[in-house]
Amino acid sequence: MVCGKLTTSGDDRRPPNARLQTSLTPHIDFDLGDEPGSSSPDASVGIGKDGFAIRWTGRLVAPHSGMHTLRGDCDGTLRLWLDETLVLEKGDHRRDNVRGKIELAGGRAYRITIEYVHRDGPASNHVYWSGPGFDERVLTLGGINAAKGNGRPER
Repeated sequence: MVCGKLTTSGDDRRPPNARLQTSLTPHIDFDLGDEPGSSSPDASVGIGKDGFAIRWTGRLVAPHSGMHTLRGDCDGTLRLWLDETLVLEKGDHRRDNVRGKIELAGGRAYRITIEYVHRDGPASNHVYWSGPGFDERVLTLGGINAAKGNGRPER
């Protein structure tokens, strides 16, 4: 996960390039609330409860070939790419769901990038996936970076 402070006031749908914090995130499934001390992804580096962006990168390996569904449920903007294909795009700051479908080859490692931008209020972001042989589940680090097999972030 790469987390940064939202620095633009114009196009607040795009994460900033300034990196304030890099960390390992086990899964993309959180509700941060809106209370002091619990609503920032990382207050220790100056990221407040409002106006922040997070970018996750890694590898996604589908267990079986076929059509897969990805779903995001969040309060901010959300974009998800597999390799160069934009699969999810939610461009507003209302709490809502967005779905996308993509054909994946089983066993192949796809580059995954997920960008989430939070403007204000309670921060919430949940990313799920489903496909041949498995029901919808939270997209976890077991799915991201699975090609490396060690749970460590891709460099």
